[in-house]
Amino acid sequence: MMETVMLFLLSGDAQKILAAHSLPDSTLVEPFSEKELVTPLATLRRLRQAKGKIFFGTKVLRLQRYRLMIKLFLFLAGKLHAAIIDEAGDKEMYSFWRFIFADIWKLFAETIASAFVVLETYLELESLKRRNWLIK
Repeated sequence: MMETVMLFLLSGDAQKILAAHSLPDSTLVEPFSEKELVTPLATLRRLRQAKGKIFFGTKVLRLQRYRLMIKLFLFLAGKLHAAIIDEAGDKEMYSFWRFIFADIWKLFAETIASAFVVLETYLELESLKRRNWLIK
């Protein structure tokens, strides 16, 4: 019996992605919008239901946003292996253990950096408000 192969298509042409990675014609292709990442419970449910080999397909891998978020959802869904692939044949692998020992720290660093940017912007806006108030 052949293992199920599932391609969640973020962007690009599914046939080009399948051909570039020699995936079988029987691959189940499902559209997957980046907007779905803002509904975590639905995304987790969808990934938990996915069986077999899981791929996320995109037009150009290096331009794909939210790769760490996709990996976080794969981790939370309990998936051990998956990959993000593109039309040119490039591939970024996901593994449960690599996520724990490497990717989660990258996600943590991005979160901290984003928090600092938000805080700095807030403080700058408050400062500008006070200056304008004092001038009036």
